[in-house]
Amino acid sequence: MAMNDLKKILLIFLILGAVGTQAQFIEYNHPELRWQSFDTEHFTVHFHQGTRRTALLVGKIAEEIYPHVTGLYNYRPKDKIHFIIKDTDDYSNGGAFFFDNKIEIWASNLDYIMRGTKNWLRDVVTHEFTHMISIQKMIKTNLLFPYGFFQVFGYEKERRKDVVRGFPNVLVSYPLSSINIPVWFAEGTAQHQAPGARYDYRDPNREMIIRDRILHEQFLTYNSMTVFGKDSHGNESNYNLGFSFVNYLTRRFGEGVLAKITKNSSRWRYWTFESALKAATGVPADQLYKAWKDSLTAVYLQRT
Repeated sequence: MAMNDLKKILLIFLILGAVGTQAQFIEYNHPELRWQSFDTEHFTVHFHQGTRRTALLVGKIAEEIYPHVTGLYNYRPKDKIHFIIKDTDDYSNGGAFFFDNKIEIWASNLDYIMRGTKNWLRDVVTHEFTHMISIQKMIKTNLLFPYGFFQVFGYEKERRKDVVRGFPNVLVSYPLSSINIPVWFAEGTAQHQAPGARYDYRDPNREMIIRDRILHEQFLTYNSMTVFGKDSHGNESNYNLGFSFVNYLTRRFGEGVLAKITKNSSRWRYWTFESALKAATGVPADQLYKAWKDSLTAVYLQRT
């Protein structure tokens, strides 16, 4: 291939790459949006054109649920939490960025086959705000220090006069996270929500998923409930089983057990979540898991 032809091909690839990058950049940032903000007592709500009504409802709902959720966990954020209302795509979701004091809410209603129909805004605002409060309560340091590393270096003894130290031959790096929370507890508490601010429930669709896992002996193990990384049914089961497990804990030990677990998790001496759970309940995690699973099995076998 001639050098000129090669240059032409490279130029074409560069142009295509630039066009593709530019399109993604514009689509992601949506420069056509005109953002506005307003403050309530505990929140700042940001919204763009076309979402004003949703933003006003979010501010109203957030203030109504604030005392119930913060009261359950005995935790109040030092600064205002920011709600960002988005409606740029045919998409529905919510996200809690607990280190940034930021919650994103999509205005579109989430209504799909694995869950029943409910009041979207009241459910998602309460869900994400419960994430924010429960997880911030569990942080061992503060919002500015998410994690660190303990590191050890070693060097060879041999060195030249023109080198400060020998060639490195040892490197040990151990991460130190300021938060340790399994998926089942994070999502279970967000769906359990709080007395006085409860807009989620185990509808027949989610009940069916749990029942089928029991009857077909495909119940998730405790370890598999701690992480995502499954297919859609598996990840949805993390939500459903976490919801069920948290409900079981509150029925057995009272609503206050959630505040005890999160408070214990904020202390360095409870390095693992399971140690914080045991300290709050007096029962090891594996025994709690078995008792909860056995209770579900008894109920579903009796019904069927």
